[in-house]
Amino acid sequence: MYGDFIDTINRPIALVSHGAGQTYKEKEYTLVPFRKNVILDILPNDHIGQVFKERYPNTTIEVVGCPKLDEWYRSFEPPQNPRPVIALSFHYDRNFVPETRTSFPHFKESLKCLAEEAEKKNWCVLGHGHPLMIEH
Repeated sequence: MYGDFIDTINRPIALVSHGAGQTYKEKEYTLVPFRKNVILDILPNDHIGQVFKERYPNTTIEVVGCPKLDEWYRSFEPPQNPRPVIALSFHYDRNFVPETRTSFPHFKESLKCLAEEAEKKNWCVLGHGHPLMIEH
């Protein structure tokens, strides 16, 4: 799936787990070459955190929960930021099934407007580049 891509990456990688935290048994689906530069796994729950600690003992594991569910976590205190923070992330364009396609082309022009508005209003804008499209 990744071809020669992994061999060309020369930077540390942090992986953010999708959904409830999927993982694969190495015998069934080898991720070892893909994980060669992974230094951090950001995970949604303690169970998957324990699985990753056992499977990938050489990476740092951080369990952060699922931000979409934060409103149901009664003792959660949202951070008090001195200015609004906008975080954006786009999936890479994997033409496999519709949900693996990227929406980036639909928003690309709007990002210029967002950047201008953010500068005027002192907003903090964060971006995330999926490793398979970070050069774009």
